[in-house]
Parts: sequence; structure tokens; C-alpha cells
Amino acid sequence: MIRRLLDLAKHLSEGKSFFLFGPRGVGKTSLVREVLKSQVGVVNYNLLMGETYRRFVTKTELFRTEIEFEIRKQNHAIVFVDEVQRIPALLHEVHYLIEEHKGKVQFILSGSSARKLRREEANLLAGRARYLKLHPITSVECETPLERTLQLGQLPSVIEELDQSYLEAYVDVYLREEIYQESVVRKQEVFTRFLDVAAQLSGELINFSRVGRLCGTSDNTVKEYFQILVDTLLVHRLEAWSYSAVKQLSQQPRFYFFDTGVLNAVRGEVSSEPKLSSVRAGKLFEHLVILEFIRLNDYYNRKYRFFHYRERDREIDLILNKSIKDPPIAIEIKIDGQPSSADLRMLQNFKSLHTKARCYCLTAGSSKYEENGVVVLPWKEGIQEVLLQENRV
Repeated sequence: MIRRLLDLAKHLSEGKSFFLFGPRGVGKTSLVREVLKSQVGVVNYNLLMGETYRRFVTKTELFRTEIEFEIRKQNHAIVFVDEVQRIPALLHEVHYLIEEHKGKVQFILSGSSARKLRREEANLLAGRARYLKLHPITSVECETPLERTLQLGQLPSVIEELDQSYLEAYVDVYLREEIYQESVVRKQEVFTRFLDVAAQLSGELINFSRVGRLCGTSDNTVKEYFQILVDTLLVHRLEAWSYSAVKQLSQQPRFYFFDTGVLNAVRGEVSSEPKLSSVRAGKLFEHLVILEFIRLNDYYNRKYRFFHYRERDREIDLILNKSIKDPPIAIEIKIDGQPSSADLRMLQNFKSLHTKARCYCLTAGSSKYEENGVVVLPWKEGIQEVLLQENRV
């Protein structure tokens, strides 16, 4: 099993309860079970199991009764509830048990979607449980060849088994069926068409009206569908960056699928191996680097927010910022190991406007140098420097 950066054992040892969110297939259940093997007083509930679901869906008080029995028997219980979003009402019982049996019970509450919890105004425990995220495998956890990563992505099952068919099943069974059911939409063919269009436009500026015309539906429906993908953790939304909040809201967002392999599978391109010189490989490399930033930002608890930048005909792939008071970090992503002066010009222009900004160009090559205030680094090293050496000027 690949060793993960997220240290669940540490959180357990501190006596805390926590939510563990992440897309389906990133290894939440496997990680929790591995950690719980060395624990005592463990109680497991998988709400994907029909019998368990039916037992609690109409009588949530049974959950409380069973946990209190375990507490009396063991004097301490660690309760793992998998896919907790299937019965949001259970969180009222969790809240009661944490308060009533302080120090005697811990909960691990995993889920692949916060949508249903928010929609049903579920009790999110108001500080009584930490919020943790698990992502696909990062390059820090397991190093794989770049070409293979761009093509097959970083889901654990794909990396460990090199199983391309898993990606196709993921798209057909999970994205097109389960997410459709979660979305409570009336026309499955429209939602399926939307998924195809969303994958084609992943990483591009999104005009909701244009997407609506392509899908044969309204722009409001398109906005709702994108929000479903965000809530089910399948895409990340990047707003446009500006010091003006009003200007930020007026510009078009970009959406990035959470894994390059899943993105390729939705596009029907998982079988065509990209070459590093191709335009498609360049776009996939941009996806990969942005996803790596998002994942490691969570694991390192850096608390950066992520944006794209567009000013007239000028664009920068990624902006990191913590607050409007802090200088931004601007990042251009180039698969070419030797970026041209033209590739760096936009960053140099940005730095001339924002003199305290840190500017980087991250590449698939091995070169390291600085040119007119722009630091050029290999992508893995660059991500570590940006996230872990934030005081560098």
C-alpha cells in the first residue's frame, strides 16, 4: 500500500474526531482501515451496504444505542462511518455522543460528497470534528513516469494495478450514473452531454451561456451542474484573480477535473498516449501541476487560495494568495524544459505591476535559473519551494 501524506494516526492519537472527504476512489476506506488495524474498540459502518443503510435510515436512534453499548463494553470506541452523506441525520446522533461521552468516543466520518449534507442542512458538528481531505496520489507519495501520469492519472487503483479499465468503469458507473442520481436532474442525456463538454473545456475559461447552447439547456442549469461536480469533489473551481473583489466576480472561472486519468476517460482519450511535445500533453501537464498544488496545499495546511489570471490578452496559469493583504504568487506552467523569453514575459509584466509578487515558471525539464525576477524550476521542486519557502522574495 502506498504510504499517504495524510497522517490519520496522528489525528486519532490526539483524541479528535474528524470528517474525511475526498472523491470516490482516492483510497479513503483503505487508509482508514489500515490505521484502525492497530486500534481497539473499533466499530465500522459502511452506509453503501444496503442492510446497514436500511437499518439506520428510518431509525437513527439505533446508531446511538449501538455506540453506547460499545462504549460501556470497551470504555472507549472509535467509530468509522463510511459514506456518511447517505444519512445526514446520523450527524445529530454523532453530536450527542461526542458531548455526552467526552473522551470516550471518536468518530471518523468519510464521504465522497458534501452536497447532500449541505442540501439537507446537516449538523456539521460546529468545531467538534476536524475537516480533512484525501486526494489522488501525489508525486511526493509515489513517483511515476510523467507520460504515464498525464495519461492514466493518480488514482491508487490505477497506479498500483496499471488498470486502464478502472478509469472507464469509473466514468461509466460513477460519473454518469451515481452523480446523475445525486444531481436530481430530469434528463440524463443532457447531463451526460454536459459531462462531455465540461471535460473538453477543463482548464479553459467557462462561458456558461455557450456551454448551455452546446448542451441544449439553460446557463443556470449549467451553473448547477458545475456546482454538482464541485460539491462531489470531481472538479476544482478557480476564479479570476484581482485585488478587486467585484472584478473577480465579474470574470469567467476555470474548472479542472480532479485527476488527469479521469479527465482523459471522460474525453474518450485514455488509450492514446500523449507525447511530451504535443499540445494535449502541455494542457495535461498544466492540469497536473495545478492539481498537485491543490493537493499538497491541503496536506501541508498552507491555506492558499487558487486563482487564474487574465488581463486583456495576457494570461497566467495560476495565482496563489492567502488574503488581499498578501503579495500574490504567480506561476506559469510549461512542459517545455527550456521556456522562451516570450514564455516569461507575462510573468515579468505581472511583477512590474505587483513588485512584491513572487513569480515562477515551472517546467518538465531540469533547468534552474532566474531571469528578470522570474524563477525557473523543475515542477516538483518548484511546488515544494512555493509551498514551503513562502518567505522567499
